[in-house]
Amino acid sequence: RNGGKISLGRRVELGKYVLLQTAPGGELVVGNDVQINRFNILSAGSKIEIGDHCVFAPGVRILDSEHSFKSRDILIKNALGTSAPVAIGKGCWLGFGVSVLKGVQIGEGVVIGAHSVVKEDVPDFAIAAGAPARVVGYRD
Repeated sequence: RNGGKISLGRRVELGKYVLLQTAPGGELVVGNDVQINRFNILSAGSKIEIGDHCVFAPGVRILDSEHSFKSRDILIKNALGTSAPVAIGKGCWLGFGVSVLKGVQIGEGVVIGAHSVVKEDVPDFAIAAGAPARVVGYRD
């Protein structure tokens, strides 16, 4: 609706109350066999890319943009935002209430614990948790 593009692969499951949105020129690309549970928000100002076979628990938020708030002379609601692409590798599991912020690259097979806030890249097959999320282990 805003001049962006949303592409869904084969066998994508969308739960109730999922919001997929783009800004003008934004792109949201979801791979094959992806499960996006209820109350997820995926909002692409530039680009969000989700690999095949990912599972997102309820309440996941993936945002590649944020408002600028440094200047006192501009109301936050009127400030131009900044955006940086987000990529989530294949076979990832994002737990309940996870937030993924702009510019993050999540590797293949990653598990993110419930209520984590992912502000930095996560390497392949890592297990990360916390706010901000930190690697706490690796999958065997």
